Amino acid sequence: TYATATDTIIFYYAGHGFYHNGQNLISCVDTSLSSLGDTTVDLNYILASLDKSKSNKVMAFLDCCHSARRF
Repeated sequence: TYATATDTIIFYYAGHGFYHNGQNLISCVDTSLSSLGDTTVDLNYILASLDKSKSNKVMAFLDCCHSARRF
């Protein structure tokens, strides 16, 4: 929310992703498979935060996948 219209925001993530309870999640350093809801970040939250910024130049690079295994 600190970005201005002339700032460029670049979000880069490389790591594991999960699909859990209808949400696309990305892992954190402390992600635990037994509590994904509490130890991951919802990708929609990140994208919505980027969308709310005042910046006219936003780029998101996501290098993540999941094994299609449902947790």
